[in-house]
Amino acid sequence: MTVAQSRLTSPHPVREGQSYQYHWCSRQELAAGRWVSLIKLPSPMSDDEALLLCEEEGDRWLVWIPNHGEAIIDTHSFAC
Repeated sequence: MTVAQSRLTSPHPVREGQSYQYHWCSRQELAAGRWVSLIKLPSPMSDDEALLLCEEEGDRWLVWIPNHGEAIIDTHSFAC
């Protein structure tokens, strides 16, 4: 089983005790127009969600982040 196949999904991080447990997106779930939860914020003022715009090389996506703008982020930087 590959890492991508073993990834679980959730619309938001799941709180367990005092920390959050994130669930990664599978490749089949990634599509332009989908909103994802950001794990690492690009700036303190940006929202914690991003809109997927288009897939870039490798495991990277061009996204739009409210209160930040466009950015290219790695798939390990967000959860479904």
